[in-house]
Amino acid sequence: MTVAVGFVAKTGSAIAVALRISPEAEIVDKRTLVLAPEGVERFVYHAAVDLGADAAKYVRDSTRKIEKAAAKEVAAFVRATGATVAGIVGNSLEMPGTLDAILATHPKLHSAEGVLYRAAIADALAVQGITAALVGKGDLGGNEWVLDALGKVPSPWRKEHKDATLAAASVL
Repeated sequence: MTVAVGFVAKTGSAIAVALRISPEAEIVDKRTLVLAPEGVERFVYHAAVDLGADAAKYVRDSTRKIEKAAAKEVAAFVRATGATVAGIVGNSLEMPGTLDAILATHPKLHSAEGVLYRAAIADALAVQGITAALVGKGDLGGNEWVLDALGKVPSPWRKEHKDATLAAASVL
């Protein structure tokens, strides 16, 4: 039976849900992954705004620490669930411009932070031999039957969990 994982990246963390449909829909596991380790500011680009010449080094060092944490968290989740396919809610893994352009506009700060965490998850999955599909929020529809089939799911079961579940269902 194929197990799919779905992820919703948040600033500093991710909601991860593992789903199996055989023939009933079943949540294999769900958890919050910590992607910004202790001592690392989760709002990396916001923190870099006032650093001037030190901004690039700060972003690079923070990104490495986040990638390392993501690799550890994603590997543990994949091992625990036996997942072989994955979906990440989002539209892009490409930064919205150069570092200077990102730091110059507040909306780009938010976009860059989203890309940072989605890309860290995608890279961590690749190390596990899993190519992740990006699933735009607008593309989550069509699989709502899975949520209905799951029935009452134990808490926590927020919108992020449901979106991660729909992303997993979209790659099954």
